[in-house]
Amino acid sequence: MLDSYFLNNIRTLFINKNYDEVIKLTKNLTIDENIPSWLLNIIGISKNLQIKKTDIDVLFSLSLFEKAFLKEKEGLYGLEGLSNLIATTLTQLNNKNLKKEISNYLKLCEKYYLSSEKFFGNNEKFLIIGSNLFLFLLDQNKEKEILKKLLKSNIKKKDVIVSRYLFLQNYFNSWSQKEHYDNARELNIFFPKLEILELDKINFNQNKKIRIGFVSKDLYENHSLCYFVSNIFKHYDKNLFEINVYSFAPKDNPNLKKYVSKWHNLKNNVDNQEVAKIIQFDKTQILIDLMGYTSGNRIGLFNTRICPIQISWLAYTNTLGFKNVDYLIADKNLIFKDEIQYYSEQVLMLENIWNAHSGFEYDRNFKVSPCIDNKMIHFGSFNNFKKISDETIEVWSSILKKKKNSKLILKSSFEVATFKILDKFKKFGVENQIEIFHRNEYDDFNHHLNLYDKIDIALDTFPYNGVTTTFEALWKGVPVITISGFNFNSRCGNSILKNANLENLIARDKNDYISKALALSENFANLNKLRKKIFDEILDSPLFDSKAFAKDFYNTLSEVYKNYLK
Repeated sequence: MLDSYFLNNIRTLFINKNYDEVIKLTKNLTIDENIPSWLLNIIGISKNLQIKKTDIDVLFSLSLFEKAFLKEKEGLYGLEGLSNLIATTLTQLNNKNLKKEISNYLKLCEKYYLSSEKFFGNNEKFLIIGSNLFLFLLDQNKEKEILKKLLKSNIKKKDVIVSRYLFLQNYFNSWSQKEHYDNARELNIFFPKLEILELDKINFNQNKKIRIGFVSKDLYENHSLCYFVSNIFKHYDKNLFEINVYSFAPKDNPNLKKYVSKWHNLKNNVDNQEVAKIIQFDKTQILIDLMGYTSGNRIGLFNTRICPIQISWLAYTNTLGFKNVDYLIADKNLIFKDEIQYYSEQVLMLENIWNAHSGFEYDRNFKVSPCIDNKMIHFGSFNNFKKISDETIEVWSSILKKKKNSKLILKSSFEVATFKILDKFKKFGVENQIEIFHRNEYDDFNHHLNLYDKIDIALDTFPYNGVTTTFEALWKGVPVITISGFNFNSRCGNSILKNANLENLIARDKNDYISKALALSENFANLNKLRKKIFDEILDSPLFDSKAFAKDFYNTLSEVYKNYLK
């Protein structure tokens, strides 16, 4: 039996975050079969939070959490052990040294979670850790099931759950645009209204210029969003506009910060109520959302009328369903006239494309299609693995089966359970034609861009299309095949390729997608000619003419503001 004074001392040290001392005092305890689950959890957490943590410490902590769970499967300390096991495993997905061990623990986490549903099926903590686990396990049906349970629970703050649930819908073809719209309108009640000044009590007439505020959590260096907004921040009429940034990013971006009037670094220590006060104090007239439902509770800012004009643009390619978001920026290739009723915002159709990329500060050197030397075709996709739907897997597998002398190169911007992707391809017998590059092995961005030199034909995901990856591929000269879908989110590839004058690469449906991929892969010389044509012409297209886009963008905002004044 462990002495109660000793145990209380361990608890006190743990509460005071003296983790190294906890480890020192419990060094010989972990082999004791009678050690309680709560103490195993404390030792495991201390191992993880100590100053000089090693990979051995990580594995030891995982074994302790597993032991805590197995000792008390039906009790709260067992649930605590499972929660710690899942959380620690997920934080180690980027650990190159423990790749095999973490994959094994992921499989155990899934097994233990599913076996525990009969005990904790309605427990909020259990559901939250499950939603995180199945996100990384790429099981979107299970993730959706868990989020639905959380929406029906008594959890206090549902706004983050609502954001995840609505964002998740974009990965399913089974959700019609009407369902997106109806769900967004119905669930926006979970975003609290903020206490703000009525607009008629703010003297906007004191402003000599129109003040535009951009709200984002992603404006840190090398985030893909920055390549789309940099020239928006750089090329604007400083006699007409001022730009303020309200950033929740972990770090400032000095390359962007130098172009704007004010940059508010808000991080996570300023709540939405205080942010709304800051925005109104700045007398911001046009507030632009660069987050959508990617941002958890922060998008809730736009559920209140903070500024005269509130706009959604770029980061989220669907309707928000908020009455206080006036406009959604799109183009004619994304939303068709008979669909506008299923977007709560008034749709602003830009002349060509809904965004433009500023390009990269790297030398562009043409590389011939790798098939010329390899004598085989390499398809590829560097999209987030979450976007690779089961339908996408089926279509890609069909292409690989029909094109025997081919491979598919994959790389995710989001580190997940890679073995799950391979398991999905195994069902179609093409797993040996899959090659996966891991994100943590290509941290240098130029190295990432150069990986496109290994790809002959890029394959877009559906229904959630790639955006950044399509721009990157075309910048490198790599042709991209996409499907034109049923809403904004599933037509991004459609808009990009039409603006690139590559309409012949847009498929009508899955069968047409397969046919186009196979036809393009037949003649290596013609494929290389197309690659050279894209490489030579793409920078002159609307995709990369970001100065012209900025002019169109600000002209549109000027018209919107004039209409508001009328």
